[in-house]
Amino acid sequence: MRRHFDLTTSTPPTVLVAFQGWNDVTGAAFDAMDHLVKATGARLWADVDPEDYYDFQVNQPRIDVVDGERRVIWRTTEIFHTRLDAVGDVLIVKGIEPSFRWKAFLAELLDAIHASEPARVVVCGALGGDTPHTRPLPVTLTSPQPATREAYDAKTPTYVGPAGIVGILIDALGRSEVTTIAQWVVMPQYALGSPQPKVTWTMVQGLSKLLDVALPEGDLEEQARAWERGVSELVAQDGDMTSYVDTLEHSMDVTELPEASGDAIAEQFEQFLRRRDGDSRRGEQGPGGDTV
Repeated sequence: MRRHFDLTTSTPPTVLVAFQGWNDVTGAAFDAMDHLVKATGARLWADVDPEDYYDFQVNQPRIDVVDGERRVIWRTTEIFHTRLDAVGDVLIVKGIEPSFRWKAFLAELLDAIHASEPARVVVCGALGGDTPHTRPLPVTLTSPQPATREAYDAKTPTYVGPAGIVGILIDALGRSEVTTIAQWVVMPQYALGSPQPKVTWTMVQGLSKLLDVALPEGDLEEQARAWERGVSELVAQDGDMTSYVDTLEHSMDVTELPEASGDAIAEQFEQFLRRRDGDSRRGEQGPGGDTV
């Protein structure tokens, strides 16, 4: 892990993490981290040498213009530092799921995280599920630590199946003394094109609530509304799809009634995970993620 400056923190930092890959359908969680980096003026503190962990035929470098000059940009995992009112120091990890040498990658990342002596780590991911694009997207918190679940009203992770780097990271952090939380946003399975501004906006809103601070949203709400209108126009062109979305809307509206229990909502989420796991076992290349 290459350091670009000596990190000095006045408070134990909150660490926010997202990885493009199995646990982040369409890269919406990664986009949330990218938005926060830009909106808060975060500085690049450390990054991983991409030569060690990435297949460049899969994660190709790109040529871009930086400060008026053409440069080759090597995609990798980066850690940024910023400070936020009412939160203090914050580290933002945004990266790409490694192509190989996962154990070595994890060791580097954990070394950097533990070196910062964090107050908590929040790992973000996005899943495709049975939710309508016209309603607020569901946000679920999970943690492998009983004390953390109690403190943040989080669920116990129960998923068993293929794991992404997010699941591996949460498992490792959960076995340490670092407070570890996973925040998952469920997006419409029928509208998984990229980008996903409504998911990104929901992710930032969820972090604001979790951290009890107003994070900068910029024009994310405007982008989310435009995306929602665009999806609605496409859905209206297909009668079967319109009926399907109507059914999803009705189902969600019913679960939001006062008599709808938290257990019923949790059961729906677990059903989605079991279906997704079944798809992966049948060899389908689905874009879901684990909630380990």
